[in-house]
Amino acid sequence: MAAKIPFRTDFNFPGCDTTPDELEFALAMYAYRKKHDRRFPAWSEVLYVLRSLGYTKGPAPERLAEPPHPYGFGLSHTPTPEEIEACS
Repeated sequence: MAAKIPFRTDFNFPGCDTTPDELEFALAMYAYRKKHDRRFPAWSEVLYVLRSLGYTKGPAPERLAEPPHPYGFGLSHTPTPEEIEACS
C-alpha cells in the first residue's frame, strides 16, 4: 500500500512507484514550505532542504554530448512525421 502523504502530488496514488528517497524529499519540502509559508521556494531553499537531508555533491558525472531525448532521437534531429506519429 502506498504511503499516505499530506498533500496532492503526481505520485500520490495507489500503485505508483515512488522510492523512499523521493517520498522523504517530498515530505521534507512540504514541511519546509509549510513552516516558512513558501508556496514556491527558491532553488537555494531546495538545496538547503537537500543538504539538511544529508545529500552532498559527489564527483562530477560523465557529461553527455547532449541530453537524451524522451523519444529516442537527439535534439539536433528533426523528427519525421512517421517518428512523431509513432510517439503519440
